[in-house]
Amino acid sequence: MMLHHILSMNIQLYANSIIGYPLFQEQLKNLGLNLNIVLSIINAGQEIGFCPVSYPAYFSVSDEDYSRNDYYSKYSCDSGISLNQMLYATYEMYLGNHKYFSTNFGASVYEDNIRHFSKAYGTSENRNNLWQINAGPDIVLSYRDSSWTYSLYTSGKTIVPAQDALSSTTLDISNPIDVSTGNIYLKTGYHQDASMSVIRGSRNAGGNYLCIKLDGSIDINETTRASWYDHSAVRYSIPVNARRPRYNAGLNLIYIQPLNRKKSLNLTITPKAFFSTGTIYVSDGPLNGLDKEKFNYADMMEWLYGDSEGSAFYCGESGFIENRTHNLNWSTNVDLKYELSVWSLRCGVSVNNSFLAYSAAPASKINTWRYNAYAEALWRNKSGWEAEGRFDFNGYSGFSRGYNRPDYLLNLKLAKTIKSFTVSFSAYDILGTSKSFSHIASAEYIEDTYRNNLGRCILVGLSYNFGKWNFAKRTKLEALENKNNL
Repeated sequence: MMLHHILSMNIQLYANSIIGYPLFQEQLKNLGLNLNIVLSIINAGQEIGFCPVSYPAYFSVSDEDYSRNDYYSKYSCDSGISLNQMLYATYEMYLGNHKYFSTNFGASVYEDNIRHFSKAYGTSENRNNLWQINAGPDIVLSYRDSSWTYSLYTSGKTIVPAQDALSSTTLDISNPIDVSTGNIYLKTGYHQDASMSVIRGSRNAGGNYLCIKLDGSIDINETTRASWYDHSAVRYSIPVNARRPRYNAGLNLIYIQPLNRKKSLNLTITPKAFFSTGTIYVSDGPLNGLDKEKFNYADMMEWLYGDSEGSAFYCGESGFIENRTHNLNWSTNVDLKYELSVWSLRCGVSVNNSFLAYSAAPASKINTWRYNAYAEALWRNKSGWEAEGRFDFNGYSGFSRGYNRPDYLLNLKLAKTIKSFTVSFSAYDILGTSKSFSHIASAEYIEDTYRNNLGRCILVGLSYNFGKWNFAKRTKLEALENKNNL
């Protein structure tokens, strides 16, 4: 039986002051000052235990020492307070000649309190009361004219650990070979985002188009995992805070260049790159497992973690080491598209490289490559006939033995539209060589998998166009079609 009492309260205070004044006939400036204060209070408690088959109707909890009895065996209570103050100014200015500048700049301060209390059988007791303060800048800059747009953005927030990771003091044995529990000493984390973009032109208007976007983030006190295996290959894990920050950075570029005056021949280049580095903790060899029958959370934390600051864990006394992962992934796509009156021709090539390294095992580096080339042709006339064909080549390198074989895919389609009806014949995977390949490279394991595809087949389709529909109804119908689509 489980008894719960939950109290949640959220208070928001908002103050806003705006000052605006014109300078000249063609210029306008606006200055605003904003103050936001948000207070959240959460108090949650639960009693977990077991009841006999027939318990009295006047069942109640009366033993204030929370000792073991016929009705419950554990009591736990968690509460939290979050206070956020954000002060920022807004400044806008129109410069004339389609030039516009705006900015929001300020800072946020976050105060978080996490309290935990649990008692089991009247003998084992766990307490924790932690206050943390985080702060970071909030900045938005934007400038645009008739052709170019520049923007800069950064903002932060606190990350409160999930309730099950923070308050669970029992073993989760839903997976007998992957056992886990919580950590009452988890601290709140802080996440800061930043991005910068430069855009020239409009992607839908034709002509030259350039978009450069740089993203980045940092996570402090990130919640990660500490895992180990016992001598029977059973995995155990517990959430912990990473001592070193996590960094992420990404670069995305889109460039479209017409190659003729009619802009019917267009070249598109899309390079991308992503880098991340983070931390997990692993054991330096097999360790003793946890007793699932007589598990004592306080004893386990004393051995594995030490005090509330992790005195035995972070120094390596309990047998864990830091495993720092470094991941670099980049790719480049080049596409060429030619539009004629009844023809649409496309072709392209792409390459993708992924590199992964581990500080705990420098020799276990992963360097994989994927290659793709395709050609596509679409013919459509005014009589309702349509023909389409596409050929794909996929190459692989650096994967596990037996998973570097290339594959080919050839599809053809012929369709005829008669009034509101469309009849189509599609031949899929004509060469019979297509495969579904997936690659997983995490900080703990690597997995390459082939899965069965539909394979070579011919599909016959018949569709009916009901005409123009209400947008909301059409959206629901499309969602239903996608759900039932083979």
